[in-house]
Amino acid sequence: MDGAQTETGAPTASAYGPAGEPLGSGHLRVDGCIDGLAVLEPWRGKGVGTALLDRLQESAAERSMGQVWLDVPRARTEFFQRLGFRQQGEAFLDSGIPCLRMIRQLPSVS
Repeated sequence: MDGAQTETGAPTASAYGPAGEPLGSGHLRVDGCIDGLAVLEPWRGKGVGTALLDRLQESAAERSMGQVWLDVPRARTEFFQRLGFRQQGEAFLDSGIPCLRMIRQLPSVS
């Protein structure tokens, strides 16, 4: 797991396999949106997505963000619900794919 920043200063999280090959990544926007979260198919279900989300949520908490959110294809909402995300609002279409906005309140950092 690697943490860095994009050219705009947005925190990123990247995961790499045993040979240094990329497995997944995502980044945190200044508005609390977790964007571009993706894990290669063979690595799904192995904790990579959870680790990426954990790192991005840590970055959000370090920046005193009270919550994070992302737009999720309806077929993937169960994964995010298990991690404490809750649906906000109604379903919508994004490029023809039914999606839901999922939001998670973050604990305050002292």
